[in-house]
Amino acid sequence: MDWVEAVRRETEKFPGTAGVVVSSLADGEGLRHNADRVFSSASLIKLGVLYTLFVKQSSGEIDLGECCEFSSLTAVEGGLLHRTRSGARLRLDDLALLMVSVSDNTAANMLIERLGMDAVNAEFKAMGLSGTVLGRKMLDFKAKKEGRDNFTTAGDMALLLETLHSGERLPQETKNRMMEILSAQKLNTKLPGLIPLLDVDDVEQFLA
Repeated sequence: MDWVEAVRRETEKFPGTAGVVVSSLADGEGLRHNADRVFSSASLIKLGVLYTLFVKQSSGEIDLGECCEFSSLTAVEGGLLHRTRSGARLRLDDLALLMVSVSDNTAANMLIERLGMDAVNAEFKAMGLSGTVLGRKMLDFKAKKEGRDNFTTAGDMALLLETLHSGERLPQETKNRMMEILSAQKLNTKLPGLIPLLDVDDVEQFLA
């Protein structure tokens, strides 16, 4: 496939270490390069938090209408919430939207607190994400200095995105809401910055 070869050429020219997985949702054809190489996950870990939230909601363990109280004492940079007044109450559904749409780190941390790191990591294990670990909250530099960090691989992220797309273990209504949130993502300029646009017909794909 021409688009696979185009990505392969760009990957081979890249001067650093890259982990790349490109996969067609239609037939599975694609490219794997350093697919199991472990990298710091940055905000990609939020996708796993999102999926865990909706799995817990679909099993009845969590109500997305449940409210959490925001405190400026625990706010971190990134997104919008750190500018919000203390005492504001936000639904879990709203936190999920903020976490994904504007990559809000405080919203992510509030969801991690509500879900629990162990629950998120257990969901990663259940999905087969062997190289993905949630070891700290977003921008927790103290934890990072202590050796606790968030990690993932390109292969794990491809599997997670395929799972998000399929809505595995989720009722259709829940899957639809999750896809609405994913579609609301506003920070979409980083990946294509130095990558030429590939004009490909009839190809459905996720990029992260």
